Formats: sequence, structure tokens, C-alpha cells
Amino acid sequence: MKTFVAVLATAISAASYVAAIIPDNQPLHINSNLDRGLALALANNVPTAFLLVDSPGDGSGSDLTLFNTTAGDKVGKIEHNGLCVTANGIGPGFAGDLLYVDTCSEDPAQLWEISSARATISNADNNCITVGQDALRASAILARCTLAQAELQEWTTFVA
Repeated sequence: MKTFVAVLATAISAASYVAAIIPDNQPLHINSNLDRGLALALANNVPTAFLLVDSPGDGSGSDLTLFNTTAGDKVGKIEHNGLCVTANGIGPGFAGDLLYVDTCSEDPAQLWEISSARATISNADNNCITVGQDALRASAILARCTLAQAELQEWTTFVA
């Protein structure tokens, strides 16, 4: 019985840890593992605004680096004030691979997996949100998830 209780306590503790890594519906900063001084950000707070990397904001209502996720460590949306990150109409090999936001909808192109195990943010087509270059205000792009680009595709979430 003691073994069962110990195993149960460990499982509950581990589940709490995973939930703490990527909380559901809590304001988050999503920082690049390449440079912790770079966070995902909106170019501005309107539909079709591009996604880029910028200095993490202050967590206020006007912070364009603040996002909510709708599924924690599962497949869900990455949202900011009713705008969701989307891959609709873009992808590797397309003329445009720049990520942008649009009004949140039931569009499957707005679904992302934030993987705490791999530290990547990917869509159903195995494309990852990727740092375009290691510089403030650089574009966030959609690129095929690969180990060769791992340092550009790994992210850490922080509760704001």
C-alpha cells in the first residue's frame, strides 16, 4: 500500500510539473532557446499582423509578447486578445513563410502543439515556429521541423 501511495504521489507531482511548464489559458511569454532575450511577439495588435521576435514585454495589457494557449502541452491555439497564430496559406516552399495572426476561428491552421519534451511549437504538417534570425524584430517563420534547425525552433514558456 505504501508503494502505491508513493507512486501515486510521484505521478501527481509529475502531472503538476507538466501543467506548470505550459499552463492552459494563462498569460505566457514564449522565449527562444537561441536567445532568451527574444520572445514571440506581434508586430501590432490587428488581424494579419506578422509574428516576430522581440524583447519580452512587461506583462501588461498592451504587451504584444503575451499569449494564452488553449491546450497546455497538447494541440491548441496560441492566442493574443482574440488573435490566433495561424499557418493558413503559408509553409516551407511557399512564396510566404512569415507567420501571422488572424481572428481566432475553427481553422485547423490555427492549431499548434507546444511540446515540452521537444521544446518546439509545431503544426499538423510537422512545421515549426522558427526564429528567422537572431535579432530583435526579426520575423518568426514556419519551417520544416528538423534537428539541423533545432536551436532556431526551440522555445521556453514563462508565466507572465
